[in-house]
Amino acid sequence: MPRTCAVVRSINLIENGRSVAVVAAMAEPTEQTICTWWNRHLVDTGHKAGTPTIENTELIVARRRIVDLEKELEATRRANEVSKAVVPLKGSSRPSK
Repeated sequence: MPRTCAVVRSINLIENGRSVAVVAAMAEPTEQTICTWWNRHLVDTGHKAGTPTIENTELIVARRRIVDLEKELEATRRANEVSKAVVPLKGSSRPSK
């Protein structure tokens, strides 16, 4: 989650003792949105268990890469099977010595 001005401002107010309800009344986001931001901040700073945003982002990128690689591997396997059917293996018609 990018740290927008509203997120940073809200987190700073909560860290300085304001309640989530008060911060929500002062800002446009809902109380639930601010709670989500606050919980994400606690995880990212190590004050609460969970996967930090940066690690979560890296996991998403890695999972997408794995899916792409699996698709590429499957296409390569299919192409290999097609080429085996069309082109005989080199040396397969020679008698063994």
